[in-house]
Amino acid sequence: MEQKITSVESSGKRSERSKKTLDHIEIHPRLGGGAIIRHQYAGYEHKPEDHNFKQDQGEKFAAHLAKHTGFPLSSADRSKASETEEEIEA
Repeated sequence: MEQKITSVESSGKRSERSKKTLDHIEIHPRLGGGAIIRHQYAGYEHKPEDHNFKQDQGEKFAAHLAKHTGFPLSSADRSKASETEEEIEA
C-alpha cells in the first residue's frame, strides 16, 4: 500500500506566523532634534518598527517607553525614582 504525501503551503497569514515578541528597544537621536525608538523583534519574519518623536513630544516619548518597558515614567514617578549623586556614590 502506497502512502500519499501532500505538501502544505503557507499563505503568509498572521495567524500562521510566529508571535511578534519584542526582543529589545533601541533609542537613536533624530536629525533635527527628538528621538527614534526602534522595536527589534525576535524572529526574522518580523521587521523592526521605528517610532519617531519630535523634540517637543517628550511626554509621548516617555509614555511609549513606559508602555513597552513597564518602567514607571510619569512625572511623579520620575521624581521618586531619580537618584541623587549621594545615592549613586554610596
